[in-house]
Amino acid sequence: MTETNAPGLGHRLFFWFLLATLSMALPEVLGTLNDPIPWAHRNGWTLGYPVYGLHVLFLAGLMYRFPIAGLTTLLAYGGLFGLYEGYLIKQLWNPNWGETATLSIGGVRVLHTLLLVFWTHPLMAFILPLVLCELLAVAPGRLSARLPFITRTRRRRLVFLLLVALYFGITTGKGLEGRGAIGIPIISLVIFAALGLAWRLGFRGQRWRLEDLLPRRTGLVVLAVLLAVEYGVYGSQLRAEAFPGAWLPHVLVWGIYAFLVAVIVRVTRRTAEAPVEDRPAPSNTEAFALSAAWGAVVLFIAWWHAPYRLPGEPLAVITFLGGSVAVLAWLAWSLIAPHRPAAKQDALQRRASSSCQRA
Repeated sequence: MTETNAPGLGHRLFFWFLLATLSMALPEVLGTLNDPIPWAHRNGWTLGYPVYGLHVLFLAGLMYRFPIAGLTTLLAYGGLFGLYEGYLIKQLWNPNWGETATLSIGGVRVLHTLLLVFWTHPLMAFILPLVLCELLAVAPGRLSARLPFITRTRRRRLVFLLLVALYFGITTGKGLEGRGAIGIPIISLVIFAALGLAWRLGFRGQRWRLEDLLPRRTGLVVLAVLLAVEYGVYGSQLRAEAFPGAWLPHVLVWGIYAFLVAVIVRVTRRTAEAPVEDRPAPSNTEAFALSAAWGAVVLFIAWWHAPYRLPGEPLAVITFLGGSVAVLAWLAWSLIAPHRPAAKQDALQRRASSSCQRA
């Protein structure tokens, strides 16, 4: 890297706000239109930012304290993120949407748990914000080394960004009441653009990697305390009537926590740090061009799709259901899979490193 000095507190705080904004807006606006303009009302600031911001910062900072075993680690930490839908919002036990999906196991709703814990939050609130920052806002670091199928070459990065833009365009468009409502996603994209411009031009934040900017030791302790306060306050006040009185629903949710933690511990213990190539972030011109193209694709697809229910609604059902089941199966396999020999793992790491250098 061209500069090795550590980022200042102002840089960190601004980046944390940027990451929290992406974590909140990608699932709530572009992914589901559950909260079309979260900045326009009090709950967006008093509930949206605290819930999404504290979770993504704490879990990402904690994840970077240990070796990252690629997508498996990201999915498991993202699942821990999604479990806030239990004790904070109570959606895993007594949801206030999709009430007709009544299938439950021991008082835990099956569909809601799959969608929220194993798809929406891992993908949209945790993985995509981090990967988009890795590709467009900061210098390549440990995440790039662990996701070579996305970051290895410029072509793969372009294909990934295009697919994400197409997906968000469809999921946004299917929820708009018509093409006249295209201003809703425009607001989010304008806010993304303003934060990105300030980050790259004002703060010159592309000098650092994600691991330089995320919370560390003291910051993680502070975030843990704030999360505990958040769970105590919001958990007791938000939809308190939906809190299950029986013990079994709680035990099952604790079991999901234990399952995800076990996956993280197992894959971390058998993972060594991947070598990180010391190369700078994309130039401002390239980052701005990619970001502008990404936003244009999202808006065009959303505008084109807005009057129709197809193909957005079937795609949402297929990806949400199929994706969540696939993620759960993948995490379960990662927990029980035999340990990969160290020599083979080292060879794969060397291959990924050499590929990054060729790119």
